[in-house]
Amino acid sequence: MLGFAAFAIAPVLGIAAPVIGVASGAYLAGKRAKLGPLYHGALVAGCYVVLEGIGVVPTPIGVGDSPLADSVAIIVSDAVLLATGALAGWAAGREAPSSSSDTGRGR
Repeated sequence: MLGFAAFAIAPVLGIAAPVIGVASGAYLAGKRAKLGPLYHGALVAGCYVVLEGIGVVPTPIGVGDSPLADSVAIIVSDAVLLATGALAGWAAGREAPSSSSDTGRGR
């Protein structure tokens, strides 16, 4: 029964893992950026998309049945990754500084 549950959950984790990874990296990049956290978050996602195109990292959505379905799946997954990266970077820039060394900024 546990093996069947793991088999059923695997496709969901295959989609969620790259999105969560990009969001985490974009959040950290946005947090470290002094200017343009949204840009840095989108840059992290863009780097993932480039690596995805080269074939180094997996795509969130698998191969489709036809060339049109495959193209749409790639475009949609890349758009979701870029939007997630930009949103995570933007969210990191909106928070208060996480260390005491940033307390003097903005006074």
